[in-house]
Amino acid sequence: MKTLALAAALTTAVAGAASAAETAGIDVTGATFTPGEITFPEVTIDQPGYLVVHEIVDGKPVVPESVGHMLIEEGTTDNVTVPIEGGVKNGADYIAMLHYETNGNTTYDFKGGDTLEDGPVTAASGEPVAQPFKTQM
Repeated sequence: MKTLALAAALTTAVAGAASAAETAGIDVTGATFTPGEITFPEVTIDQPGYLVVHEIVDGKPVVPESVGHMLIEEGTTDNVTVPIEGGVKNGADYIAMLHYETNGNTTYDFKGGDTLEDGPVTAASGEPVAQPFKTQM
């Protein structure tokens, strides 16, 4: 139920997201945490983009603000490490989300609202490709 609420909140928050991805996913199972970064075992995206981490506050993802992001190449990448601004909070809820690099400058530019620069990757269903998780250090 909590995952459905998060997906609905993300769908509302990222209206106008990039077009649907055929193959995209984030493995949060087995993610590792240090005080300053989170490492995800495997990330798959169908064109260059970003693995972005958002905090979850009061059951909702904080978007468009993010606490960290990492540029990733097309295909499957193992052990993607995302530095977390302000440090990783133990026992906190976060959501990992994929965004496309849409303007060719290799800088994460998503600001939400009317801008489509570096917008979220969406599945064929129209929902953002995202996975919630809880930190454990």
